[in-house]
Amino acid sequence: MVILMVARISPEKNHKAAILALKLLHNKYKCSVELHFLGSGNDIYVLQLKSFINYHGLSSHVRFLGFSHDVRVYYAAADLLLLTS
Repeated sequence: MVILMVARISPEKNHKAAILALKLLHNKYKCSVELHFLGSGNDIYVLQLKSFINYHGLSSHVRFLGFSHDVRVYYAAADLLLLTS
């Protein structure tokens, strides 16, 4: 299962909430889920998010896909869309 979040990578979009939700799905509900972030933004914040992801043991379940002008292929591949801002 793939959860997709399409948003600029910046604190006000609350990517950390998405990461904590993924942790809950993995730890409490034993779901096999990946979280994909589509978008670009602040490089320092991306590094902070990657550290947060590693801290929670989720590095193999989160993907940073970068920016895309055409998001249709990502929407088609996703099982769930997430908006945390």
